[in-house]
Amino acid sequence: GKNLLDTIALQVQNQAPLADISRLLANLKADLERQQAEADQLQSEREAECAQAIAEYNRRIEVAEGIIDETTENIANLKAKIAELKTAIANLKQTIATLKEHLAELIADDAAERDAFANRIEAYNTQLEGLDQIIEMLKTQRDEEGEAVPDVQSLLQLAKIGKKNPMAALVQVAASLPREQWEKAVNLMSELRERIAQKKAADIQQEAARIQKFEQDKAALEKNIASNQQKLRETEAELAENEQSLEENERRKAAAEVELASAQKGLEEKTAQCNKWREEYERDSEKRGNEIDVVEQVQQIFSNRIASAKDYLKERIDQE
Repeated sequence: GKNLLDTIALQVQNQAPLADISRLLANLKADLERQQAEADQLQSEREAECAQAIAEYNRRIEVAEGIIDETTENIANLKAKIAELKTAIANLKQTIATLKEHLAELIADDAAERDAFANRIEAYNTQLEGLDQIIEMLKTQRDEEGEAVPDVQSLLQLAKIGKKNPMAALVQVAASLPREQWEKAVNLMSELRERIAQKKAADIQQEAARIQKFEQDKAALEKNIASNQQKLRETEAELAENEQSLEENERRKAAAEVELASAQKGLEEKTAQCNKWREEYERDSEKRGNEIDVVEQVQQIFSNRIASAKDYLKERIDQE
């Protein structure tokens, strides 16, 4: 305003025509109004730009915060799930190891039982063969008429046999018994053989039942092991999927945090720039407004002086 007044004062001091000063004032006012119009247009464009940019920054911030919230929750859930799966895998491995130990023990016990059974069968067969020989020898040691061998003859036979063949010696002694006692001895031997044969048959039947149960238990253990191994594979696959998902969520969260920081910084800088534009616009607008007011006031002054000059000239003309 002061510069403007100085310019007008200089024109007046130089005795410039009032019409020239009026045109100068009109031009100054028109220039100031043009500058204000241009400033208004520029500020309008800047406000639109600020609104659009700030809206975009806010959108980016909202999206980034949403991703961070989502991935943070996902990461917590995935970590808990991964810990649960790792525990399940450890338990499954322990269960499989225990089942395999039981299976190995079962197979070892079966092998021992089969060896023991084979030994028993061999013993049964040996006993039965021995008894068959004894019974056959008892029956053939009597003379044709079925008489007992005389004691003297029996003693001579025993002396010949000695300790080399105890079974033959036993038969020799039994053959020297009276017929009734000899028959009793033969019957006793036959009964003994029958009991051993029955015991062998029962043992065979029990072994068959044991083997059947062993096969069932073995099949059940193998099925249980296979089931747990399948579950282990599935759990390990699920663990791998969850670990991959965890890695992806951590990557997304890290990227979102970078994006959030960038958007927040951009919003802060843009807000500062827009505030600066507004301050400059308001300051310059106020300055131009004041200058326009000054011009209008001066115009009013000169307008009054011109009107007074016109009145004066009219009075002189009227007087002449």
